[in-house]
Amino acid sequence: MMTCNSPFPEAAPSSRNPSRTLYRGRQKARAFSLVEVVLSIGVVAFAFIGVFSLLPAGMNAFREGMDASISAQIAQRVIGEAEQSNFDALVPVDGNNIDGVTVGGSSGQFYALPLRYFDDQGTELGVSDASTLVPTLTADERSRVVYTARVRGSLPGAADPNAQTSDCFTSLPVSMDGEGSNTARFNPRFTTFLTIQVTKNPDRLTLDSFIDTASFLISSTLARSKNLPVKTFTAIVTRNGYQAAN
Repeated sequence: MMTCNSPFPEAAPSSRNPSRTLYRGRQKARAFSLVEVVLSIGVVAFAFIGVFSLLPAGMNAFREGMDASISAQIAQRVIGEAEQSNFDALVPVDGNNIDGVTVGGSSGQFYALPLRYFDDQGTELGVSDASTLVPTLTADERSRVVYTARVRGSLPGAADPNAQTSDCFTSLPVSMDGEGSNTARFNPRFTTFLTIQVTKNPDRLTLDSFIDTASFLISSTLARSKNLPVKTFTAIVTRNGYQAAN
C-alpha cells in the first residue's frame, strides 16, 4: 500500500518551555544597576578632576608666553627705530633739549624717552608725528592700552677720554690696571646704552612711583608689589659716522 506524503508536514512540537525562554531573554537584556552607574560616574569624575587641575597652569603658561612674545616684538620695534634715528634727535647731549626727554639717575648720567603705549596685539597707540616724540592718545586708545614701554639710555661719554670722571656710566665691568681696580669706567663717546622695559599695565598706573632714583629704571621689586610684570631688553646705539671732538 502506498502512502501519500502531505506537502505540509506537521511541525514537531517544541520541547522548550516558553516561560523559561522568556526568562532567559530578560536576563540577556538586563541593564546596569544604580550602584554600577554611580561607580562609573565617580571614576570618570575623578579622572576629569586631574585633567581640569592642569588647565589653570596651562592657561597661565600660555598667557606668560604671549606676554613674552609681544614684549619682545615691542622691544625689537623700539630698538629698530632707535638704530635708524638721528643720534642727535635721540640723545640729549651738549645742550640738545628733546621734547619729552627727562634726565636723571646717579649724577644725572641717564635719560628717559617718553613712554610708548601698545594694545594687546603689540600695535602702537598714540603715534605722534615727526615733530615730537610724545604720544597723544585718544579716549578710545586709552581704553585699549595694555603694554607700556619705557626707554632709558646712558648719556655718552666726553669726546676727550682724559675728561672722563670716576662716576661715568657703563654697562661693562670696571677696567683693571697694575694697581688694582680702576674706578674710571669705560664710557665711549657718541654711544648710548639703551634699556627697554616693557610693562603689562592695562590699568595705566602711573609708573613714576616705581622708578628707582639711582638707576632711573622701573624697580622690579616695586612693580612686583603691584603685580606689574616687567620684561627688560638692552641694546647699544652708536652714531653712524665720525664726528671730531670739539
